[in-house]
Amino acid sequence: MKIKIGRRALSALPAVTSPTVFYDTDLTGFGLKASPTGALSYIVEYRPGAGGRSVSKRRMVIGTPKNLTPEEARNQASGILARVRLGNDPAAERSNARKAETISDLLTSFMDDHIRAKRKARTAKLFQGYIDNHIEPALGTRKAPSLARADIERLHKAIGRKNPVTANRVLALIGAAYSYGLRSGHLPERMANPASGIEKFREEARERYLSEPELLRLGEAIREAETVGTPWVKQSKSKHAWKSENRVTNIGPHAAAALRLLIFTGARLREILDLQWNHVDLQRGTWNVVEFERYQIHPELVDIILNPFSISIYQLRY
Repeated sequence: MKIKIGRRALSALPAVTSPTVFYDTDLTGFGLKASPTGALSYIVEYRPGAGGRSVSKRRMVIGTPKNLTPEEARNQASGILARVRLGNDPAAERSNARKAETISDLLTSFMDDHIRAKRKARTAKLFQGYIDNHIEPALGTRKAPSLARADIERLHKAIGRKNPVTANRVLALIGAAYSYGLRSGHLPERMANPASGIEKFREEARERYLSEPELLRLGEAIREAETVGTPWVKQSKSKHAWKSENRVTNIGPHAAAALRLLIFTGARLREILDLQWNHVDLQRGTWNVVEFERYQIHPELVDIILNPFSISIYQLRY
């Protein structure tokens, strides 16, 4: 049945006993589907590709009279039919988008196939922390192909209010995950990377070397913490606070040794914390990290600096 789909036609539709489509007299393919329950929805029908009777029709629901006027629905149907004439298949694209991976799925594939397989373990651990603490809570359930640049910008700004450096790292991680998805086929080929073009926060250079007086003060502080203990900075106002002579913090010999190794070798924190005895050659005075980088403390440096701190590298075994 054909009608002129408009406001007047909506109010004068006859009752139906089975699902019925009323096709528009002006726009071929545009229609109004009515059900026996009284529910109404705007639809558009077309044959994809070259068309012809041999090609099955596609049907898309545009909306309902509750959220679209007849004129708005007709305009949307006209735009969809124009895309079909250009060779697109809007119904199939919508179906694929609904089935597309979520951000969580994309990140899981990225971490398993790319990061854990090709990068260092500590890099994977750092990236996973960004994902668990920042990306998953905000974007994890979103469909990856539908994520817009504005969504990433909002997350970047939200993190950057307190941690601009972390915000930049999260932005780079999302961009890398999308680049991986485009290369590996997890995302549509022609889509743009939504993380590209977002301005990063300015980062100040953070590398600074300790002067000789600063290094000596640090050594004295470590020795004090290891022996008599360092006093608490903040004094508790609690009624049952510890006595002043007990308000000190002591660190064990292993923690003190780890701090000294960080100072003397310039190694990364995780390299020191993950250090094992089978990585150390005490006779040669060297130790090897898992990635086979070698750190060595020069004997003269040991004599000049380690001895005033009352520690020997051999004490690390106890």
